[in-house]
Amino acid sequence: MTSGNELRDLVGSTAYDRAGERIGTVGQVYVDDDTGRPTWVTVQTGLFGTCESFVPVEDAEFGDERVTVAYDKATVKDAPYICEDSHLSPQEEELLYHHYGIEYERVAPAAGPTADPDPDGMDDDEADTALGCDTVGETLRDQPLPGYVLACDADARRRQWKGQPDMSQRNTVVRSLHDLGLAAWFGGSLAGAVAVNGAAADVPDEKQRLRVANAGWARWTPVNLVAIILHLVGATGLLLGNKGRVAAQQGVGASTTAKSAVTGAALAVTAYSRLLGRKLERAEGTPIEGATDPATDTPSDVARTQQQLAVCQWVVPALTGALVVLNAVHGEQQRPKQVVFGILAKLARVFPVRE
Repeated sequence: MTSGNELRDLVGSTAYDRAGERIGTVGQVYVDDDTGRPTWVTVQTGLFGTCESFVPVEDAEFGDERVTVAYDKATVKDAPYICEDSHLSPQEEELLYHHYGIEYERVAPAAGPTADPDPDGMDDDEADTALGCDTVGETLRDQPLPGYVLACDADARRRQWKGQPDMSQRNTVVRSLHDLGLAAWFGGSLAGAVAVNGAAADVPDEKQRLRVANAGWARWTPVNLVAIILHLVGATGLLLGNKGRVAAQQGVGASTTAKSAVTGAALAVTAYSRLLGRKLERAEGTPIEGATDPATDTPSDVARTQQQLAVCQWVVPALTGALVVLNAVHGEQQRPKQVVFGILAKLARVFPVRE
């Protein structure tokens, strides 16, 4: 399997284990520098495909948009975590071989930067055409590392090169769940404080004001619950998909911890606000100035609940707004330079240079 069409068919196909159980979707193909033959593929596993596991294609069977590998699903899912890059280093290669019980023979580096890694006699442009990929920047002669080169990715259908991060693995599903859920949580809480609670004060009959506010929040509560669940599912998926960066890149672990703490606080205040709202539901018909403003003749227990809710109604959008900011920080930390500098900084801290 070395032609461009066959490689394109392999990328995006479904991988199955030797027992016929589905593992996931093939995300990337790695080919040998010397032979040009596919040697490794990455298979999307985990929650919503947020993780990618390397699996050898040796003894695999191909056909009908499926790949049946020679290993069971558990072995593939338990493969060592290796960041998807344009190259597998010899150390990463050896680690994967050991996991799959394959005898490993270290490949010697090319003699120099002008060594031709195209054994088929084609020049680089012809090789790119045969692989069905667009040339991006450098040529194969510029590759400094021995081992394996990323041939094509599932989205861009192009060759990726060392030093250029693979931005096609975007965890689109979980990121969408995360962002849409957070947007609804933040926007709904802010709109409720401004619109629902504010509109209740405009009702002429002061004994009906609490009923209007309660009716509005009752309609929003189930939608808000779904939004929170979607956000938490998406956040968990993103954490699993970026666990390597959390562990290796300086600053990511701290921002993740801060985000988890703020999320917990937002959940706690949201839940407490709901409990306060249930108390006000039982007090319908009580005269009030507004949803969170007691009147002079409002019973003391109801007035106390309103005063607590007056604080909570602004704390929830403040906390969820902080999550939006932390999410932006995470996005900035994914810039290629930030990733490289963050990893180097953490390595320098863990392994300080002693003079």
